[in-house]
Amino acid sequence: MGKLVLSNSESSWVVGEYSPVAILSNGQKLEDYWNNDTICLDGIFVCGQPGHRNRKRYIRGYITWSNNFVYLGNDYFILDIRGSLKPPLTPSRAPPDTRYRSNADPRWARVESLAKESHGRLWEKVAQIIGEKLDIETFWKLALIHRASIPWMRPKIIWSYLSVPLVCDKELIEWRKLSTLGNLNCERFIFEKGNADRAWPCRIYTQDGLEIGAPKELIKWESKGWENGNMNDLIIKLVISMSTVKILNGNVSISVRNPISEDTRARYLLNSIFLLPYSTELKNYLCAQLPLNNINCDHPLVQVAFEAKYLDCLSDIQVFAKNMVAVFGNSELLESVMDPIKYNDFRINRLLRHLGSLYLSIDWRSYTNTKELSPPYKIWLNQKGDTQITEDHFNQWASLERIKTPSF
Repeated sequence: MGKLVLSNSESSWVVGEYSPVAILSNGQKLEDYWNNDTICLDGIFVCGQPGHRNRKRYIRGYITWSNNFVYLGNDYFILDIRGSLKPPLTPSRAPPDTRYRSNADPRWARVESLAKESHGRLWEKVAQIIGEKLDIETFWKLALIHRASIPWMRPKIIWSYLSVPLVCDKELIEWRKLSTLGNLNCERFIFEKGNADRAWPCRIYTQDGLEIGAPKELIKWESKGWENGNMNDLIIKLVISMSTVKILNGNVSISVRNPISEDTRARYLLNSIFLLPYSTELKNYLCAQLPLNNINCDHPLVQVAFEAKYLDCLSDIQVFAKNMVAVFGNSELLESVMDPIKYNDFRINRLLRHLGSLYLSIDWRSYTNTKELSPPYKIWLNQKGDTQITEDHFNQWASLERIKTPSF
């Protein structure tokens, strides 16, 4: 592999209005168009861009290219799916239309997850030449240009090769190896109107007070509104996914540790909730309150939810587990659902009645590991510390009086 650069004698990448742009040496701009990829089942085209890429295909009303369910940034691909992995198609041999659903078909989601892992493996080869044929700043600029699946790289590669920027008021202070970050402090970030420079509602600081975030120079290379096009999004997701939840000075915090498992950490994300390892003192907790959405990936109930991630038909316990993760992994909801005063809130009331009903619908006698899966569940709240969710909570929630939907 030759040296990777942003420019040579024939062309160069420059900052554009909405995303980076390639310019030839004669000043001509190289046009690019999204969703140029092709997906086939058993070698037969089903969605994406058919045939060779052609600008003339990008016209209103052209139906086949708009339904691609697998997104790998700007790196073009042809994906041929065969065997038991094949996801469902409609009678018209197109993927199901999920534009008005909150989640994609689970089998298509599994295909995209595997594709992103493969994309991450390719970018591992780029990461491994950092310091030899590539400097770290150019690596991150190339990652933004290609909108690469960096968090989908294997944890050992991330640990060994990647550095993240430390900033103060968005000015770069230094690049620091991710493996040296150690204990970190998290603070909730309140979005300002019109502020779209970060996707996660928290700020992360090192022990010496520097913020982990994108400097101004790299923010200029972002692709606005695109997945993996936001530098803060990429860095925060990467650092969180490599972290362990622990108690630090009496408070819950996170620490970047040498990964034991080779599993791609980005897979451990359910509806924007990070499934993270918990340290020894918290290993029996379902969740611990942090400014970021998280839950204990090693808790038996969470493992049930994770294993059901790509299943079509779910059992009662799997439905219950996924809803528990969605509620108790949400940092904003966590304190509210344990506060009876908030039960008069329409949204909290509806969530808790639903959880209570799901709990009562389970025949717990049919599970051999009932003791591990059933309450009480230990949780850690900032203001209360050690708290438990007991069977009485679920019975109380199931019997809550329904609050009518407010009129707007």
